[in-house]
Amino acid sequence: ELDGRVGLNLAVDLLRGADHARLRDEHKTLSTYGKGAFLPRTAWLDLGREARRRGWVDVAPPPYPTWSLSAKGMHWLESKEALWLEPPAGQAARETRRKEVLSKPLVEVLHPELLTALKAYRSATAQRVGLPPYTLFSDQTLLALSNQMPTTTAQLYRVSGLGEAKVKKYGADLLAVVAPFARGKTTTDDPSALTLPAVSRSARESLALFSSGQTIESIMQQRALSRNTVEDHLLQGLYDGHLRLNQLVSTDTELTIRAALEQQKSHSLKETFETLGGRYPYFALKAVRGKMET
Repeated sequence: ELDGRVGLNLAVDLLRGADHARLRDEHKTLSTYGKGAFLPRTAWLDLGREARRRGWVDVAPPPYPTWSLSAKGMHWLESKEALWLEPPAGQAARETRRKEVLSKPLVEVLHPELLTALKAYRSATAQRVGLPPYTLFSDQTLLALSNQMPTTTAQLYRVSGLGEAKVKKYGADLLAVVAPFARGKTTTDDPSALTLPAVSRSARESLALFSSGQTIESIMQQRALSRNTVEDHLLQGLYDGHLRLNQLVSTDTELTIRAALEQQKSHSLKETFETLGGRYPYFALKAVRGKMET
């Protein structure tokens, strides 16, 4: 009915009768709209991938990989031959990976005295500037700071919740708070300091869904989260070792961004973004820079 004008995710949304901005009124008048609501989204995605494997659909090349029925797929439809499929083999494996991620311990406070000192600094700073403490740094950010114990500006950029503005404004103070505790202790340059994940429960759920094969868009829809939030969750997972960089960006993208970062003197992602002509999203830039500073 759509004549190859949609991708797999939108086709699944149509079948399940989803109601969001990507679906226009004309989509909701199609005869197939909502007819597949009896199956979960992941099952339809699995079936779509199986149809592609069997050659029943043709997929257009990037940047718009839309799907359309192939000649082989049309032949099967016209034959009206019954088809029985076993439950997708990958579904059980993805659910297992999801449970494994969720079963790991959430966060352990590795340096409680440093965490207390960071909270005291946050309270004093918030009172001085007249802002609520949580608007400066979240508890999760302070916990990541205390566990990772950064000793350089480059390492501060690896801490989830610390963007360029906060590092420029508060970075020197944060390093001064950390310094007495870091002397003679393990820092983030030692991998053993990062054996425990410093990610929130919400981030862990996003990581579990991503590990099960879901896209950023499907996680946004399923969890009713913004793109920035989901991407931040995945960056946390990358920095803490739950994800590999090649799960988030292609090798070609990594090499291009890495070359641009190595040529510039500042840590400004805006400069990198402009140098690369805006071709790569900030999410990819953050991912590559974070791994470079590991």
